[in-house]
Amino acid sequence: ITLPILVMNPEPVPVETLHRFQLEAEVYDERSLQEAIYFARQRADAPPLHIKLDTGMHRLGFTEHDLPGLLKMLGGEPPVRIASIFSHLVASEDPSQDDFTRQQIEDFSRMADAVTAVLDYRPMRHIANSAGASRWPSAHFDMVRLGIGLHGIGVNAGETDQLRSAA
Repeated sequence: ITLPILVMNPEPVPVETLHRFQLEAEVYDERSLQEAIYFARQRADAPPLHIKLDTGMHRLGFTEHDLPGLLKMLGGEPPVRIASIFSHLVASEDPSQDDFTRQQIEDFSRMADAVTAVLDYRPMRHIANSAGASRWPSAHFDMVRLGIGLHGIGVNAGETDQLRSAA
């Protein structure tokens, strides 16, 4: 395996273990980012990080309220490299929730722009899950994350009939 592997919600795995196996972690709050920054100050070969933004899932991620603190931590010359900025569409498969999905995409774009503005490079961006990949081209950004679609489950019966499980 030569492509990067993103470990989502890596707790309670220590950063040292992720580093040893060349895995890249998501950071989703001030504490997880501080731990990663501390480790990167000790190890010049620390793996890049992935910043998770909470745009509506309300499980993990930096919220709009957390954004000023995040930007302060990333401003200047942080010892970490950000590989990507991402979030997760909550109800992208549900047409009755399309307004909410549009708002999530808008919030993500705005928050990701703010993060990118304090860096001297542009990390990849991703928010689309399987349903987002098929229903929301505006949410494709730099990549999509297929999950349940890889198991042959589509957003409706017609799409499911066209899919085959990868397993």
